[in-house]
Amino acid sequence: MNDKQGIRVGSIFLGLGLVLAGCVASQQAADAGEARPAAIAATAPAVEPPPPHPAVIAAEEVSPLPEGPGRETTIRVCSGCHAVELVTEKHLSRQEWFDLVQFMGDRGATGTPAEMAEITDYLAKAFPPE
Repeated sequence: MNDKQGIRVGSIFLGLGLVLAGCVASQQAADAGEARPAAIAATAPAVEPPPPHPAVIAAEEVSPLPEGPGRETTIRVCSGCHAVELVTEKHLSRQEWFDLVQFMGDRGATGTPAEMAEITDYLAKAFPPE
């Protein structure tokens, strides 16, 4: 390592140390119920929460699914892997829905046996054979 690289690495560690020290001081002040030091408050970047995961979709926002018992469970479980609107393209018998829901469960859909039964019942009623 040459002198310039050493200075650059040293500067990076110094900068990280100052940031860490500021974070520790800020947390200690917060733990003590004190206001954040002005220098830290002025330089601290605003942290925005991450956007919600696609699986966390409000039931009201998914319009193609009709109201009914099991709708929210269907949205929650099925939207973890694919768009919920995908189910609106199918019109199956109860047995076909059962088989499809079981297949999805085998492929990784996360739901309890009771939730999978609720989804089957909902889909069989909402999307019967045409």
